Amino acid sequence: MAFRNRPVLDRKHRPRWQDELRMQQLLVGGFAVAIAIAVGIFAAAAWSSFFETNLRQSALVGGVAVDRSAVLTRVNIQSAEIQAKGVDLTNLAGGMAGDRYSQQLQALQTALNQVKQSGADSLVTGMVLDRRAPELGLGVTPAAVDAEVAKRMKTPERRQLSLIMATPTKPKDAKPTDPPTGAAWAAAKQRIDDLKAQVTAGGDFAALARDKSDDESKSKDGLLGWIQADDP
Repeated sequence: MAFRNRPVLDRKHRPRWQDELRMQQLLVGGFAVAIAIAVGIFAAAAWSSFFETNLRQSALVGGVAVDRSAVLTRVNIQSAEIQAKGVDLTNLAGGMAGDRYSQQLQALQTALNQVKQSGADSLVTGMVLDRRAPELGLGVTPAAVDAEVAKRMKTPERRQLSLIMATPTKPKDAKPTDPPTGAAWAAAKQRIDDLKAQVTAGGDFAALARDKSDDESKSKDGLLGWIQADDP
């Protein structure tokens, strides 16, 4: 009885397509490992960034930890409120009150530059006051909180004012302390009545203020600007 050994192909006798297939498998495996490593690095970096931004402790108030996400939320709220006020004031530019609004805008910009610190201080202060409120017999009702939130979400009612002024003319020989005469008041009122009639008939208020007003606002076509109830 005879046995024949099964022929075995060594590397140099294997078909070429098998070598190419093996090479492709190695390349695919290498890419898969590289992608897995990259995903792992990205996930670790993302988690580290998330932890630093949201979960790392920023303060300890009365034994309660305050993480960065709470501070960031408060900062974002204050930033949004400051920016909304800035947009509102920008829309009020013009008129004699323009300088006052410019000063307020500068103050808002300063507050926005410091909002990270002020937001953190506000959060910590609020937590301290909240913990001590029962000891002091203080409290805020939900209705009061809702009312304050609603108030901050609305801009105050304002009106835009323009002015034409007629100043009574004193006689040339009058002393500085002498009041205007009745005739002078009557003449000034007549001037105003005539100007009012022209405006009512469709006259250009700005042009009339510029040409006829005795007030310094005439340089701005009589525009005083916007006013609201709590203005000084």
